[in-house]
Amino acid sequence: MEKRGFETEIEVAKDWIIAPQPGPQLLYVAAKWCPVIFYGGARGGGKTSGSLIDFFQDVSELGSNWHGLLVRKTYPELQEVIRQGREMFGPAGASWVQFHKQFRFPEGSTLTLRSIESYADVEKMQGSQYTWVCMDEATNQGDERIFRALLACLRWTSAHVPFKRFRLTGNPGGAGHSWVKRLFIDPAPLGYELIEDGDIKRMYIPSTVDDNEILLERDPDYVKRLEALGSPDLVRAWRYGDWNAVLGAYFPEFCADHIVEPFTIPRHWTRFRAADFGTSNPTCWLWFAVSDGSIPDIPRSALVVYRELYGSGMTAEEQGEVVADLSDGEVISYSVIDPSAHGQTSKVVRGPTVAEVLARSGVICRPADNERLAGWNQIRQRLRDRKLVVFATCKNLVRTIPLMQHDPMNNEDLCKKGSEDHAVDALRYGCMSRPIVSEAPAVVSSMRSVGEFSYKEIEAQIEEIERRKRGY
Repeated sequence: MEKRGFETEIEVAKDWIIAPQPGPQLLYVAAKWCPVIFYGGARGGGKTSGSLIDFFQDVSELGSNWHGLLVRKTYPELQEVIRQGREMFGPAGASWVQFHKQFRFPEGSTLTLRSIESYADVEKMQGSQYTWVCMDEATNQGDERIFRALLACLRWTSAHVPFKRFRLTGNPGGAGHSWVKRLFIDPAPLGYELIEDGDIKRMYIPSTVDDNEILLERDPDYVKRLEALGSPDLVRAWRYGDWNAVLGAYFPEFCADHIVEPFTIPRHWTRFRAADFGTSNPTCWLWFAVSDGSIPDIPRSALVVYRELYGSGMTAEEQGEVVADLSDGEVISYSVIDPSAHGQTSKVVRGPTVAEVLARSGVICRPADNERLAGWNQIRQRLRDRKLVVFATCKNLVRTIPLMQHDPMNNEDLCKKGSEDHAVDALRYGCMSRPIVSEAPAVVSSMRSVGEFSYKEIEAQIEEIERRKRGY
């Protein structure tokens, strides 16, 4: 496998006071030329130590023009970073300033540690600027906007600083599994490939515990503990860094059998729509059809999700127009939408509701049944009975169902915080709408000719005519 851009830097790296380990960690640290790198995969791969070394390598050369920011989701998670930082940076003369949560180096460089639990936290950092930023354990962050906002902090106006860079680390699983996998893993699953797709240039460097010689030497039983986790998916994810192993999936029943290629839906099938409304947050509209059992492999009363509209930034007026256009020529029995769409848009000025705005385009919606646990149970039961199938063209629903996780505070419920749950919410509303089966119209026989009637039938018809004439 070609690992372009690494060779000349590796020779220099061998002489560093704080040296990276040979293998992926060294390649990670050496790739200063790549603006954004996600480093990780399995547990125990040396992710945090590799990131600290990556920051430290420019301290002596850039001095007071080299300032870093390392974030984790909560402050307690930063304790291990602080411990490793003291161990690594202490011999180089760095001091830890607890009040400012900052490592300070004799050359004038600083490395600031921060906890960011939500997008609101990162919004407070507008105006901050750094030459090096790292989201350590990035898969714990469910909101991709945090990554994008921190990326905007990667700038320096005091001097020209080459190789300003953004680094991320993490393991499969967690609230951020979906967006990390989509950005870094899916485009280049084997890693070491510069991804140039119109978004920021970036790369994935995979690592496993087998690449961490120091850990294996100091804790030789660590691998055995990983392999003894019990859950096969957990072992695949944490031991081998398998991004296709979904941990703690809320809908483990969902599989390839529930995804079908599009087919022509009979005109008499009941059709309806369900929506989770949003503007700045993604909105999701799903179109359903109720099977009467006439299509092979689609059981009677099964719901078929045959179309989706997914995205953000559209107003209610725009959504109404698009939904009406997409439904043109179809008989839609009803539509349901999250109950908030029937509430007032403002507590001060009582303007039209979202539902009223949609109705102007002919998209009439009733409030959906918003009972969460009952709704999730409806989805789960339909998946188990294969009474729910999804067209492969509904990419966002297919993509997000497997990513849903259990709520750590209520294991019965789906985790809402940080989850991309818009499509599954719309699916829940649809399943809770009590759809019914429409039967195919009865085939009406054409009128028989006289020759097709028996003599007795003709005689009975003549007698009936005569009886009516006599008035009885």
